[in-house]
Amino acid sequence: MTKVRLHKMLYLVEREAAIRTGRLAVGIRFKNHNYGMFSPPLADSIDELENAGFLQSRVVPADSGEGRSYRLGPASEKTLVSAGIRLVCEEVFAEYGRLSLKGLVAKAKATEPFLDTPKGKWINWRGFIENRCEGEHQLAPEVERELIEAKERARSGRNRVLTREQALRLVTAHG
Repeated sequence: MTKVRLHKMLYLVEREAAIRTGRLAVGIRFKNHNYGMFSPPLADSIDELENAGFLQSRVVPADSGEGRSYRLGPASEKTLVSAGIRLVCEEVFAEYGRLSLKGLVAKAKATEPFLDTPKGKWINWRGFIENRCEGEHQLAPEVERELIEAKERARSGRNRVLTREQALRLVTAHG
C-alpha cells in the first residue's frame, strides 16, 4: 500500500469508527489537500512506524522515479486494538481495498466530513461526530472520566459554591 493509499484508507477507517462508536479509531488529523485527505502528522510518523516495526516497506516503481509500498510489520500484531476497531478496519479494507487509487480517492472525497472541509483546512472530526452521531454512542474515555470526577466532587461537596448565608447555616448546623 502506498503512502497516498494509506492516507485515504486510514481516513475511511477514522470516519467509519466515528460513525459507529462516536470516536476516532486512532485520532489522526487530516487536511483537505490537493488529492483529497492528507495527514501531515501521519506522513511524519510513517518512518517512525517503520523503524518501530509496525510497518514494513519496499521500493516500487512510481509515476516519476520510485516510491515505497507499505504493509503491516511484525510489531503491529502485538498491539492491543479493540475488537470493534479491528472489525472496522477489516470492513473498510474489504470494501475499499481493491479499488484503484483513482476510485479510492473519488470515494473518499465524496464523503462527509471531507465534503464540508474547505481546501487547506483541517477536517472537523468533532463537528462530524456531534452532527452525525447525535449522542447515541459511548462517551470518549476522557469525557467519561471528567463526568465521574465531577459527580464525585458534587457528592463530596468539594468545589461547591455557596452563598455566605448558606455557608453560615451549614457551619452552624454542624457546629
